[in-house]
Amino acid sequence: MKSAPKILELSDKIYRAFLRLYPESHRREFGEPMAQLFRDQCRDAWSAGHFAGLLRLWLRTLPDVGKTLVVEQIAAIERNIIMKHFPTLLLIAGLALAFLSLSPMAVHSGPIFVLLTIASSLANLGKAFVELLRPACEYGWILFRTFVLLFCYAMILPAWAHIKVKFGMPAGIDPLGFFIMTFLFANPVVAAIKVGQHFMKNLHLKR
Repeated sequence: MKSAPKILELSDKIYRAFLRLYPESHRREFGEPMAQLFRDQCRDAWSAGHFAGLLRLWLRTLPDVGKTLVVEQIAAIERNIIMKHFPTLLLIAGLALAFLSLSPMAVHSGPIFVLLTIASSLANLGKAFVELLRPACEYGWILFRTFVLLFCYAMILPAWAHIKVKFGMPAGIDPLGFFIMTFLFANPVVAAIKVGQHFMKNLHLKR
């Protein structure tokens, strides 16, 4: 009987070591309940069969831990990749739609041209919104993406103005133009916010 607490404590430590291999978010949400459930199962297994009971429990537990560990790590990697590269994907999508609006099909069809310019502008707004939620330490990448966006649109906007005149739309301030410019310049505003947050944080840490 004296060996029971020791073997149960050792099993608990080994299981907790496996739990540390799970993604942090999974550990925060499920780590303690999983550890508590395993402790209860260890007590039941010990009561039912001592070492043989614990051995059977581990033989059932290890394959399940290995399977869920791989699944959760893959899911965490996918989530991180999506979140990390989502602003870049939106940048690419916005520029692709903008350049597609300059294709012959769009140039000869007012509704298609308007639809593509609106879709491109919405992608730009989405990029700005996602970057607003990103950590301030990523300000360098945010600035880089914003520079690429503004550089490309410096070439696209004059062509859009020319096409709008062709379709009889005003070349100056108009609802579509205001829509495009507002969503476009949301990006440098967000970039400025992130730069300010970064330097304010560094200034606070130095005090």
